[in-house]
Amino acid sequence: TMDNNFINLDCTFRDGGYHNNWNFKKSLINKYLKCMSKLKINFIELGFRFLNRNKSRGETAYTDEKFINQLKIPKNLNIGVMINAGDFLCQADSMEAVCKKTFPNIKNSKIRFVRIACHVHEIFKISKIISWLKKRKILVAVNLMQISEINKKQIEKVCKFISKKKIDIFYVADSLGCMRPQDIDSVFKEIKKFWKGELGIHAHDNLHHALKNSIIANKNHGVNWLDSTVLGMGRGPGNLKTEEIINYSKKKKKKNLIKKLIKENFSPLKRKYKWGSNLYYQLAAKSKIHPTYIQEMLSLKYSYQEIIEVIDQLKTQSANRYQVDLIRLDFKKNLVLKLGTWSAKKNQKCYENQG
Repeated sequence: TMDNNFINLDCTFRDGGYHNNWNFKKSLINKYLKCMSKLKINFIELGFRFLNRNKSRGETAYTDEKFINQLKIPKNLNIGVMINAGDFLCQADSMEAVCKKTFPNIKNSKIRFVRIACHVHEIFKISKIISWLKKRKILVAVNLMQISEINKKQIEKVCKFISKKKIDIFYVADSLGCMRPQDIDSVFKEIKKFWKGELGIHAHDNLHHALKNSIIANKNHGVNWLDSTVLGMGRGPGNLKTEEIINYSKKKKKKNLIKKLIKENFSPLKRKYKWGSNLYYQLAAKSKIHPTYIQEMLSLKYSYQEIIEVIDQLKTQSANRYQVDLIRLDFKKNLVLKLGTWSAKKNQKCYENQG
């Protein structure tokens, strides 16, 4: 079994929000925080801090100070949020100004860590965000998305760049959920040539490899930050399950704490939103198609035939980045898909939620 030489970071209300638009009840969040505290899962990523407000989204899309201060946060928990590099890079204001506006009064905030989700080309543009946060004694993680699509030369460049920037943790995300244990080995071997700091992995469960991949990263490569969510609640097929990692590494007593939380609070959510891997997510992973396409089609009640047809078309295109507005339009008019005119390459403008 696994030695407890790793830090389990739970990001249920950030990643799970893709299913219910970040509308979680405060009472549930408080129960969860109490449970995490007892489980000694000390790092909790409560949500995103998206920059553009949207009325339909719930509290953990913004995780603002007012909301954080209304929660009952046990003393042993470190609270954090995730920001999208893309959101920041789209703003007209200076980075300093955007940081100030995004993290008002950070000196008195309960936020201890911030993760910056980046596509590979964005990493080189976030120096100012990193130094602004570091100056304010915040633990900073850079979360590189779609690690499966990144070549050795790019990995070397990224590692050398972040080594200079004094970030605290370098995280990689298997966004397309297509990585197998041997891919995990080769990626981390490469990273460790050029990055000597702490490492993390955010594993997706399309192919049911999330647990295996996380364990291999930890045992073979000393990756000491492992992401998980309760019942695997996360975009598309979801993540490594918090209860699996507890099962794997902790005592019997701890298992019962989370079982109760799941039974009373998360099982009903799963029945409602039906996340988890299925045939479509597996096919998408094998064809390097972004899982949000599948999630969108399932929510629009596409038939088996239609989903398979779309997967076939997306296979031949660059469908590893999810274009949220375009695809919604296209899914409303089925003909476009049949004619095959849709292209993932069209207008790569500022999209959030694309990781």
